[in-house]
Amino acid sequence: PLGTRAFGTARRSPYEILGVTGRSTKQEIRAAFRKLAKRFHPDLNDTLPPAEAQSVMADLIDAYDTLMDDDLGGRVGDSRVALACEMYALEELRRDGRYRVYDLRVAYGTDGTPAPNDGTPGNETRDVTSSEKDMSPRVGVMYEIEPHPDDSVWDLKRHLQDTYGAEWGLVGRRKSRDGISSGWELLSPDGAIMSYHLFLHTYRIKKFDVIHAVVGRFYENR
Repeated sequence: PLGTRAFGTARRSPYEILGVTGRSTKQEIRAAFRKLAKRFHPDLNDTLPPAEAQSVMADLIDAYDTLMDDDLGGRVGDSRVALACEMYALEELRRDGRYRVYDLRVAYGTDGTPAPNDGTPGNETRDVTSSEKDMSPRVGVMYEIEPHPDDSVWDLKRHLQDTYGAEWGLVGRRKSRDGISSGWELLSPDGAIMSYHLFLHTYRIKKFDVIHAVVGRFYENR
């Protein structure tokens, strides 16, 4: 089993590492990864030496990448938020005091033009004005955004960072060479991390769909 093998042993199959089969769905693979990651993550496991726990997590991420045809390892890097978004369901992140989750309602029509609120009960939103940027974060408020389907995720992240950076605690954080502050991710309506080099239409985001910004609070004082 994971965590008990000797270092340097023969490479195991990704199916064996995650405890799944060739018939497992992507949802089952993700669930298996989340269960094992919560068990073996160095911050959560107090029985294994840190070096071995890190090795196990590297194996889990590699197996997940292989079976999901993903690049979790490349996207995670040193980002604790990206890894947390893979390990935990959205509602778990909402309950975790280390993260803030902001809901963003996408208001564009099929031609990319902004769409008005349809007035459906429960769909009330508010467009947060620039004068409110320095107020305390309003977790639970539905933000309304008006991107174009052909915008890249990078474009959207830059816009959100410029608009809500002070409110969300992004100001003063280390930035990537692309100018994006560290410690936050965008999740698609189905909970997948949105890769900055892809476009909104890649994720088939429809009018009035809700995406989510997950911001790590542990970066706020850096």
